Amino acid sequence: MNEQSLERNLENTSVTTQVESNSVSSPEVLPKELRTRVIADFDNHSIQNKGRDNRQVESIHSEKMANAKILIENHEYELAINILVHVLTENPNDLLAAKWLAKSFNILGCPEKAIRHLEPLSQAYGDHELRTHLAESKYLQGDMQWAEKDYLQLSEENIEDENLLFHIFKNLGNIYIKSGNITLAEEFYNKAYTINPDSDILLVNHGTLEIQKEDFNKARDCYRRAIEINQYNDKAWVGLALVYRHFGDIELSWANIENAFDCNPYNETALQLTVDWSFKDGKE
Repeated sequence: MNEQSLERNLENTSVTTQVESNSVSSPEVLPKELRTRVIADFDNHSIQNKGRDNRQVESIHSEKMANAKILIENHEYELAINILVHVLTENPNDLLAAKWLAKSFNILGCPEKAIRHLEPLSQAYGDHELRTHLAESKYLQGDMQWAEKDYLQLSEENIEDENLLFHIFKNLGNIYIKSGNITLAEEFYNKAYTINPDSDILLVNHGTLEIQKEDFNKARDCYRRAIEINQYNDKAWVGLALVYRHFGDIELSWANIENAFDCNPYNETALQLTVDWSFKDGKE
């Protein structure tokens, strides 16, 4: 089996690769020799475990998980999914594999597939991280009511993992800003900020909140800070463009839109603003 056949196996999962780009720099390309080894390992272990003793089975499982981790770290989510599906077929209660699978499906824009894998495990084990992944899947699917309920319940439990808490607070803020509840959005953004004040994603969200509050100076400061942390955050550049457009600095607003396109040519908001502003400013 070669790389094409490994990826052909993935077709059964019906994963779409048309997803919104994250506000991060371009991922590093997985070294060819490392990619080849991962695929070869998958090929070698694709046969049934029949005839192997427990030690051999555990060793193969560890290799599969190690390869899946390599693929995820290098943004090769589709290939990682194929390996993780095999792992969960052999061991349906592998919580770590389920978490990695959910993360990959969510990034690829398939939250419904993540939910299908996570719901039975979440009900059986109640693992905080697993439940957070499930809440995020519901959030990405657009089921805000259930996502809000799940996140609120998690926020009231004794969770020591600050990364999980940050994620819960940030997404609760996102849910409330979409519903127009500015007060609660600000409350949860502030809680997330106390955990991680250096998150460029959170700063962009906070900038959006300040625009809704019509405090454009604070919004500008949030977007600038986000860019200082991550100059490839296309959403921060779009936010700055909107702020400077409000201030009447048309030239600077166009320059920031161009910066957004340099980071992500497929930013839909930047594309829409370009069309709208082109008509208003007489630009072709």
